[in-house]
Amino acid sequence: MEAFTEVMDKMLGQFNKAFDGRATVTEEEPREPLKKGGLPRIALEMVDFRKEKDPANGQIDLRTSFEARITMSFDREKRTRLVVRNLAAEVFSLVDKNDFEVTNLSPADNLTASDDVIFKDFSGLESWLVEWEHILRIGEDRWKKDWAMYPETGVKP
Repeated sequence: MEAFTEVMDKMLGQFNKAFDGRATVTEEEPREPLKKGGLPRIALEMVDFRKEKDPANGQIDLRTSFEARITMSFDREKRTRLVVRNLAAEVFSLVDKNDFEVTNLSPADNLTASDDVIFKDFSGLESWLVEWEHILRIGEDRWKKDWAMYPETGVKP
């Protein structure tokens, strides 16, 4: 199953296009530290999923949670906190109601943005976290394969 790969690839594509030259977009939080004077970093990650209501067609609906962590070194600009918050607002705007052109993905909902408490203890870094959810439908629809209705009656032959 490649559903998660497709979702992440489409997200990365849209984020890279939206933030080209203004931020480095990565998949998940890389282990290497931010470079001094480097661009802000936006790290995308799918953090969990859980079963949603059953669509009763052989498929599974998964409520998937994603996050984008916007991180920047204080030595880049004097107004680092504002730069990071502005980028967080842009991420929020990009994600809001976006399905990232994935067929079985609902538009984003349950968006939140906040100061990133995990990175708060790292000196010299400012970080904000934007979180959101999608419903991803996986598997094959068992009713679609042989479902052909007469348009006049709506009855299957």
